[in-house]
Amino acid sequence: MTPRCLGEALELANAKKHLAQLLEKGLFATRAQGSVVYHHLFRAFLQRTLYAEDPELFRRLHLQAAEWYHAADQVEEAVGHYIQAGAVETAVARIEVLIALMEAAGRWEQLFAWNETLAAGVSPWLDLACAKGRNLRYEYEEGDRLLARAYAAFEHREEAFGIQAVTLQMGTVAIQQGQIAKAVSLLGPLREDLAREHPLRGRALHSLGRAYVRLGQINRGVQILEEALSVQRKHNDRASVAYINQDLYIAYLRRGEVNKAQAALHEYVALIRQRKDRVRLALALNNLGYFYHQQGQFTLAKDALQEGLQIAAYMSDRRSEGYLCWSLGDLHRDIDEPDTAVYCYERALHTIDDGEPTLRLAVLLSFSVLRRWQGSRHEAMRLAEEAEAIAYEYEIRVEELFAQALQITCRADTDNAQGLLTALNAIKDELVELGAVEQTVRVYAFVARLRLLSDQRNQAQDTLSRAAELAGEGLFPLALECAYTPLLEEYVREAKAFDELVAYIDHIQDAADSEQIESSLAVDATYEIAVRTFGAISIQRDGQATHWAAAAAKRLFLYLLFEGRHTREDISLVFWPDKSAERVRSNFHTTVHRVRQALGESSLVYERPFFQINPHITVWCDAHELREAVETAQLLPVSDARAEELYRKACDLYQGRFLPGFEDDDWVQPRQTFYEDLHNRALIGLGRCIRERGDGENAEMVFKQALELDNLDEAVHRELIITYAQRGDKHLIARHRDLVIGVFESELGVLPSQDLLDLIDLLLSE
Repeated sequence: MTPRCLGEALELANAKKHLAQLLEKGLFATRAQGSVVYHHLFRAFLQRTLYAEDPELFRRLHLQAAEWYHAADQVEEAVGHYIQAGAVETAVARIEVLIALMEAAGRWEQLFAWNETLAAGVSPWLDLACAKGRNLRYEYEEGDRLLARAYAAFEHREEAFGIQAVTLQMGTVAIQQGQIAKAVSLLGPLREDLAREHPLRGRALHSLGRAYVRLGQINRGVQILEEALSVQRKHNDRASVAYINQDLYIAYLRRGEVNKAQAALHEYVALIRQRKDRVRLALALNNLGYFYHQQGQFTLAKDALQEGLQIAAYMSDRRSEGYLCWSLGDLHRDIDEPDTAVYCYERALHTIDDGEPTLRLAVLLSFSVLRRWQGSRHEAMRLAEEAEAIAYEYEIRVEELFAQALQITCRADTDNAQGLLTALNAIKDELVELGAVEQTVRVYAFVARLRLLSDQRNQAQDTLSRAAELAGEGLFPLALECAYTPLLEEYVREAKAFDELVAYIDHIQDAADSEQIESSLAVDATYEIAVRTFGAISIQRDGQATHWAAAAAKRLFLYLLFEGRHTREDISLVFWPDKSAERVRSNFHTTVHRVRQALGESSLVYERPFFQINPHITVWCDAHELREAVETAQLLPVSDARAEELYRKACDLYQGRFLPGFEDDDWVQPRQTFYEDLHNRALIGLGRCIRERGDGENAEMVFKQALELDNLDEAVHRELIITYAQRGDKHLIARHRDLVIGVFESELGVLPSQDLLDLIDLLLSE
């Protein structure tokens, strides 16, 4: 309760005085941030009493409160009051506007509560949304009930769009449950029914592409997913673009297309972070961690996966938690921490139970690999057999074949090697046809080991060469098999023909032998670094100003902050391009030492072959904050108060030129231009927001401030002219036309663009 709310919504006179009396007399009320609240039991008692004494007044006050909250853009609060007032149709209309936003934010409990409060079937769109939430929690029985109810309601209304939306969700859930054939049978016809411009077509293509990838028809799946991506880009649906990139990333990796996978992954994670979608972010971090893992960047992988696990636990998101535990298990397995890996696998299996068979299948296969490396052949066989049974039941061919290959290689020490070779080669050939590069490369390693056991050394070398050629940039799976199979490792090192593969093996074994994966901090640890770059450079460590023994050390730190991790060779080319190798080596180590003197020993870390700022240290930077504020604001409509707040924050952060005094550094100059442009976009956005709420005079001031920075920016001139037009002042429009023509002629010797002149003429003629 606030004085404003009570006065405006309930028309209560002297509201402030009444609130003071409540607090003074201790009438079950307490002060909260900016308001006063009743104890919930006392509030319920008062509501029941009012309804019993005057039902009409009860409804009227709730309706007034609902309208007030709705006008204040607090729609969730408004919905509760509409329901209490009995205005069900209005409540449903408001809820259906909120559904997409609440799904994105993972606000399932509120959606469930509304659905239980309203009469059954009153909103099939709410039923559909709640079914999605139940399915994400593996509550399939309740999800199926809600989907059936929604389908029946849409059918009764003869609402084709709703029927198609429910069918799409049924197909999506079938994929999650491992019923891939069922998913294809639902989504295939739906794809044909949806016209090229239908808003659901992109989502249907996305789910169908996922289904084919799960079936093992990877090339066909990629083709459909790429079509889905093209459709959703045209619709400017950033959320769908993000989710399609997630599945393309996995499919590209399976085909061994690492560069394509990396591009898809980075776009996916960037879009999810922009959307502040915590549920999706957990899965995005899982994929990011997996990618870092496959690149041998173990510390970065662990950081991403643990951040994701924290989010999943906070959101009670069992599905994401299961995936993250599986990925962490693989990470610890591959750096020779088997006990931790076993804990992660068992936690993953417990978390998902039987809710997502495809995930259970993946965990069992990973667990089987670990047990085989440990020499527990019987346990490895048992796990692979269970995995094969699941893959067979759900027609997941790639994993079924790989499970068979694991069982064969577990028998290699006891059975006839030639017969096993024939079986493995048949599996390998089918995996090649399916486009499953990662699994094919691993099976090649199994074949090479069998050839060595059969004393076929030349054939073993040929097999490994083919595996390396197929793997291309994705050598990591092959290196893992060699690193944990002594016979293969010894042969690869002796052969002198696999230098790149040996380097990968060394990196894996270095990680297993060291503690670099742990985030241990020294006693003199650094926790936070704050960097200001606009107008003047300021760097603080844990709230204290830093002392720099040399400018080169500060330059190196800033370079890594903005350009990201780099090898010593890359850094040396930027900082000392003309020095001798000996001098470069000396300069480099001295500069790194001075960075650590200023910011702490833990501030820079080396993870072969890269130097980077320690990811365990929190770094606040005004330039990063400004960029995030502008990019987030641009996703919001100008009528949203949050957009104005974000643009204003960005303008306040920009206190002058980026990294003044560092203009001679080649990497700084483009960023100075970038942040000047970003500041200009923030000013334009702020001006638009202010104008949108009817404050033309202040909007004019902001646009003029932008022109002071660049009086040749036509975008700003355009916004200023539109502002004058909205105020109905043609005199100012005409005067500004003369001004802008004079500026362009005097400084550039040309007229402004014809588009700008046509806009001015149009506004003057209206």
